[in-house]
Amino acid sequence: MMAEEVYLFSVGLFSLVLFVQCGIDGIEPTSWTTSSTSYCYDGEVRLENSTYLYDGRRSSYGGRVEVCYSGAFYPVCDDGWTYNEATVVCKYFGYGLPYYRAVATGGGEFGLSDNAPIFQNLMCNGSEYTFSDCRGYAPNNIVGDYCSSGNHQAGVYCIEACSYGEVYFENATYGYTNDKYWYGGRVAVCYNDTYYPVCDEGWTEQDSAVVCSNVYYRAPYYRAQTSLPGEFGLSYKTPILQQPMCSGSEYSLKDCQGYDPNNIAGDYCLSGSNQVGVMCIEACYDGQIRFGDSISSYDNDTYSYGGRVEVCSGDVYHPVCDEGWTDNDATVVCRYIGYGPPYYRAETAVNGEFGFSNEAPILQTPMCNGSEYQLGACEGFDLNNVMGDYCLSESHQVGVVCIEVPTSTTPCKDGDTRLEDATYNYTDRGYMYGGRVEVCYNGDYYPVCDEGWTQRDALVVCNNVGYYGYTAELSFPREFGQSDTGPILQNPMCSGSEYYLCDCPGFALNNVAGDYCLSGEHQVGVWCIEDSTATGTTSCYDGSVRLENSTYGYYNGTYLYGGRVEICYNQTFYPVCDQGWTDNDAAVTCSNLGYYYYYYRSEAANGQEYGLSDETPILQAPMCSGTEYYLSE
Repeated sequence: MMAEEVYLFSVGLFSLVLFVQCGIDGIEPTSWTTSSTSYCYDGEVRLENSTYLYDGRRSSYGGRVEVCYSGAFYPVCDDGWTYNEATVVCKYFGYGLPYYRAVATGGGEFGLSDNAPIFQNLMCNGSEYTFSDCRGYAPNNIVGDYCSSGNHQAGVYCIEACSYGEVYFENATYGYTNDKYWYGGRVAVCYNDTYYPVCDEGWTEQDSAVVCSNVYYRAPYYRAQTSLPGEFGLSYKTPILQQPMCSGSEYSLKDCQGYDPNNIAGDYCLSGSNQVGVMCIEACYDGQIRFGDSISSYDNDTYSYGGRVEVCSGDVYHPVCDEGWTDNDATVVCRYIGYGPPYYRAETAVNGEFGFSNEAPILQTPMCNGSEYQLGACEGFDLNNVMGDYCLSESHQVGVVCIEVPTSTTPCKDGDTRLEDATYNYTDRGYMYGGRVEVCYNGDYYPVCDEGWTQRDALVVCNNVGYYGYTAELSFPREFGQSDTGPILQNPMCSGSEYYLCDCPGFALNNVAGDYCLSGEHQVGVWCIEDSTATGTTSCYDGSVRLENSTYGYYNGTYLYGGRVEICYNQTFYPVCDQGWTDNDAAVTCSNLGYYYYYYRSEAANGQEYGLSDETPILQAPMCSGTEYYLSE
């Protein structure tokens, strides 16, 4: 077995240290779940015949409770089995309060064990972390025929709880109208861990906008619309809310001026037929571009993607007139949708090659020079400047084709960067483009090792491939596959302000050393995200994490990276209070930064080695299980 070095980073309000997880060669680290073995330790708990359920909003996990004694598992008698004992079980498996609540079951709901129960009346108070801490924990204390009959074996459900004011859609559904995606349902609000409908009396479009924002369908990418009465069915529960009086800018209904559960008055709301529903409908913002009637194809192994150019104005997509349109304008369009130079070249398509829109053109002669990232940055960009009969006839709607440039005609130079096996997507945060990072060396592209790779390095990559001003995030391990060639770069040590990786102080090609990088499994990927809350390179989205005043190094051959944990809220990074902070929370932080728990180990500590932020902490005790990828989970 290989040795594992221990080293501690001391951090301002919170400290973090990463350890490479070492083990016997060829054996993967064990997962957090209990595996089936022939041995167990006294007091160990498992859920046998376990089941997992999901009802569209809340998950539940349950099974027959069995406790280890003298190397074997035995069931628990349901005599004296209460909510308190069930709470201890759920907590033991990482499903504790306040995010989960426990339900005690009996009568062999999860089947019967062949072994007889040896535990009853554990007399827990609910605060314990394991049965051995409970006052009545005593193996072989079974008394009477009740427990010995065999069909009185205890079980438990751990059910995801809802928080006060939480909103979700019941009877949710989705669809497309006029090529626009929508998602909606009956509005339900959490009160006392139960969801209730909302009365539509006094309900406004501003209230609907807050609901859509609360379920992550936010402006400007979605707009809210109140549905017709009963469109999403009726709940048998009585509404508990009316007239929340939102302004539309809030993130949750409970932030609205009139939010007051159980303020229902009058027969109108109590009749049960006036329950509000909401639809969140895909929207566009002025200047946003898409391809109408798009087509992709391969010709002689060369990929091309194109369509009719459409630009958004007033939440409606309009075509563009081909008068004054040039290949420079087409290049800007291709770059905007992720098919920019040097990997793609742009061609203009005219005479209705991609069909015609029923909307009137709203743009002509944008006068781009070809270096812009969107049409809105071009000198002649002016929505509704179309003049003359030429443009108003539908036959002059411009199209664009983005054509792959064969790599043989575009030799790379040392330091050039690309995203290989790239893909794109649209989410509530906007357009996303990502791929495996590769850097040119001696005329060929090679992957980059993820050791020492940070979000700041990722930001430089996004800048380098044409997504300047986008939010940068590390991808999951192997999300974009693996290159057959070995990495040639690690630890570029970028500050985030550089335009190219070769400008970073740690940039040195062919400097990769150590089995970690050379194994081929640790190749970094990056997502470039057009975040709706982002404004420039220093912006952030709610819940994003960084290590400030960070540093890295090696201690006895073990790579270490640490810093002060800061989390984003309202486009500002704030520190995290260390009260209630655990190694599990630290593990999630490391995963969020690309140092995943199955390759790295993390520890939390106190100190001021990384200095103190001028901002006030906004988070404490996130209560992570350690398996999440983000603190927000």
